[in-house]
Amino acid sequence: MSRRRKYRGNNGPRFIQLFHYVKRSEAYHSLSPDARAFLLELIDRHTGTNNGFIRFGVREAMYELGIKSMGRTSAIMREVDDAGLARPTQVGAWRGKKPTEMAADVASLSKDRRSPGAVKQMEVPEALP
Repeated sequence: MSRRRKYRGNNGPRFIQLFHYVKRSEAYHSLSPDARAFLLELIDRHTGTNNGFIRFGVREAMYELGIKSMGRTSAIMREVDDAGLARPTQVGAWRGKKPTEMAADVASLSKDRRSPGAVKQMEVPEALP
């Protein structure tokens, strides 16, 4: 007897998942507000099957974030990459008019399967006397 693949279907509207351990990580807290907004836009484009192939170019990010400067938008993309929360898998090209393809490490990490030190936890400060 063959196994049938069960499709989940449309059980409701799409949502964005940001794990608590990521939100409380040092990498997330080191981001600027614009970089956090970029990360959420990137995670929003994750469909569950396209991680590593999320096409998100600089011009598209400028439009989504409401930023007028291409240099500032590129710096935001580098900031998220340097924090280790997303990485480019294929760099885009202006002449070829190909957007950058990115992998959102936040969307693919699960608390049980992540590599040690992938997302460093923030230390909770002691209560003030």
